[in-house]
Amino acid sequence: GGMGDAAQPVRVASVRGVGALLQWLGTPEEVALGAQALPPLLNVAGQCITAGDEDTVMMAYETLIEVCSTSFEIVEGHLTILVKHMLQVGCAKGTADLAVRDKAMGLISELCASKAKLLKRKHLVPQILQAAFLLMAELEEDDDADPDEPQAYKMGSATLDSLAINLPSRSLVPELLTFVAANIASPDRGARRGAIMVMGTCAEGCAESFTEHLETLLPWLLKGMEDPDLSVRSWACWALTQFAEFLQPEIVEHYEAMLPGIFQALAASDLTTQRRACIALDAFCENLTDELGPYLERLMAQMEHVLDADDPELREVGMSSISSAAGAVGDAFLPYFPRTMQRVGMCMAYESEELLSLRARATELGGILAATLKREAFEPYREAFVGALLAGLALDSNELREYTYGALANLSIVMQKDMAPLLPAILPYINASIDSEDGLSLMPEHGAAAQPFGNLCVDSDDEDEDNDPRALHVRTAWLDEKASAVHCMGALAEGMKGDFAPHLEAAVACVNKLKGYFHEDVRQGVQAALQKLLMVSFEAHTAPLRAQAAAAGQDASAILHPTTALLLDEVMEELIGTMQHDDDKETVAQACEAIALLSKPLGAQALSKVMVRIVEALKMLLEGGAPCQAEDEEADEEGGEEDDDEEDHDQVLIDAVADLVG
Repeated sequence: GGMGDAAQPVRVASVRGVGALLQWLGTPEEVALGAQALPPLLNVAGQCITAGDEDTVMMAYETLIEVCSTSFEIVEGHLTILVKHMLQVGCAKGTADLAVRDKAMGLISELCASKAKLLKRKHLVPQILQAAFLLMAELEEDDDADPDEPQAYKMGSATLDSLAINLPSRSLVPELLTFVAANIASPDRGARRGAIMVMGTCAEGCAESFTEHLETLLPWLLKGMEDPDLSVRSWACWALTQFAEFLQPEIVEHYEAMLPGIFQALAASDLTTQRRACIALDAFCENLTDELGPYLERLMAQMEHVLDADDPELREVGMSSISSAAGAVGDAFLPYFPRTMQRVGMCMAYESEELLSLRARATELGGILAATLKREAFEPYREAFVGALLAGLALDSNELREYTYGALANLSIVMQKDMAPLLPAILPYINASIDSEDGLSLMPEHGAAAQPFGNLCVDSDDEDEDNDPRALHVRTAWLDEKASAVHCMGALAEGMKGDFAPHLEAAVACVNKLKGYFHEDVRQGVQAALQKLLMVSFEAHTAPLRAQAAAAGQDASAILHPTTALLLDEVMEELIGTMQHDDDKETVAQACEAIALLSKPLGAQALSKVMVRIVEALKMLLEGGAPCQAEDEEADEEGGEEDDDEEDHDQVLIDAVADLVG
């Protein structure tokens, strides 16, 4: 047909027509005809690349990406030639434009994400790996290339990441190790950088195998951190952050070998390397305790230079590293506390929009220091710190309010009942954050203006919203603020105990608005907050009655103040309902934990009327029949494998159920 015509314009027009047609084929006969069009379509795409007709190529590739995701049977019979074509184009340095190469590798990445096992069965994975390795070793033509533009190493790393996440690591690691071993000491800096990138990119997907090969991998990584080329050292710092995040806890055992290299990178001359070194340091500090002590002096000496830098982003990651270090060493941080708080105070005075993120990190650091160190050490700074916190709440920044709520939660650990004078100023902001719907809107089709979404709590009767063709747009910063506000409400109740009672009714009403909220982070906070609010009533109302009865020699275990009893009914209804109906494992785990925490002070008699429901809910969870376990059952039926994140959620749920049973 037209795609075989001698005239280039005819071939191009045919490609456009076939591209439009392929997306609408449905019957088996139509699919078979569409499949026949694939080889000539790829052939003409190659000719268009040679002719410099990028627009036609991009249109053809975009069509193929769409077909692969919606009508894969059209391309399945020609999968081998499709993959071979795309890999050739993706690796065609100097022949195809970067945007075209990026589109071709984008299709490969999509296939690796959705059809990885099929690619493995057709023995295409080795070809894809070699192409990814080649791309990751390809240097940019311009050292100052725009980071947002397509680059060969990004194409290779995206493809490799998809494979690593979607295939068993044992099928990839031998070739990965072979590539790294052959290139880590290469005279070509692109090859050395590619070897480092491969290790960092695969740390998540190949975590299990990587932990078994740490004795081999870490010397290579350390070699990268000592490389004569700055970009290789910088990428080695990035790879170390990936190791520190995904290879826990085994990686922490090697801190003595890794920390000196991180400190050396902190002294680098370029900001990117310094930032990556700070992130790597933060990841290690989060998982160390007393082991960090011997390194603390050197760490803080270098962090002082970081905090005095001109670059706000570097100062942010420096603040985060100090937060983790202070949490790790506890009172050993005291000698560095005064100078650190001086810098925290300076940063918490910033009001310009471009520095509010730095102010948020300083706020977080101050709150962590307050919770970590003795109250007498923090006392001289308390008044100024609290004043800065309250001032920060008034600024128009979701991120700053999020971190301010976190700092107030930490402060309540220290101040406890002394937080009472601050509540009239704090609670209106918490209530406003819980009530706010500013971060959500419905995005109509065809680019029309966004509209408010309305009620965001789950209601089984609200079927119209499920069928709404408009997309729900959620601003993450706003959602994080809401989750932090709920956490702060619970932390204030926990820290103040019975002294929070004057605000109890309003606080419960506020938190109740978020029952059944659409996002699991918020629902998790609701479970924890309700448990802590119930404990306020127990401490303020029931505990005194039980103490009086015990003093009189009476059995006090069944005594409940009417206020506590009413709130107990309300809270248990939410917690048990969450166990029975919520589809998120961590939310269910939080509900189980809340009941376990309540059972100890309240006693078995207080929970007697709901005990049957608790047992039934536990039985359902132990048998794997709860809604939050539905995906596990589907995976078992399909013979699928659980990913590491899902296994982590499973473990959290199992631990919480076991604690409640115990």
